Amino acid sequence: MPVDPALIRDAAADAGLVVGEFSAPAGLPGPREMWKRFGEPLIRIPDERFDEVGEAWLRLATANGTIGAGGRFLLSIDGGLPWLEVRTGDVPFRIDRLCDDGAGDPEFVAMAVDGSAWCAVTTEEYDTWLFAEPVVPVAG
Repeated sequence: MPVDPALIRDAAADAGLVVGEFSAPAGLPGPREMWKRFGEPLIRIPDERFDEVGEAWLRLATANGTIGAGGRFLLSIDGGLPWLEVRTGDVPFRIDRLCDDGAGDPEFVAMAVDGSAWCAVTTEEYDTWLFAEPVVPVAG
């Protein structure tokens, strides 16, 4: 069943992001292709430390260049829609809102607006996994 774009936009806004338009930038891989790139997670955070996931993702996405100038990046929550243009906002980031099922288990891919970097989050049975390319050392 197709995902309603309004639900994805609402989830991004609920997460504290400033929401732009859906787009398919020329020359960049689409969301479906990016969802297939996951390998070994760079960071695994156990469920009992879930409150650390949002900050860990922000540090990683900033360090590797996924979040660019002005806090801009492309977002895919379900893979079935084009990229959603977003930027970080003035309110705290709520990573648990970036899911399309409402369960609070984050599942998303973010990509730099120029396609030079990406980060992803997926929720597994006992952990939340963070992926990134390029891989960069992240303290904390």
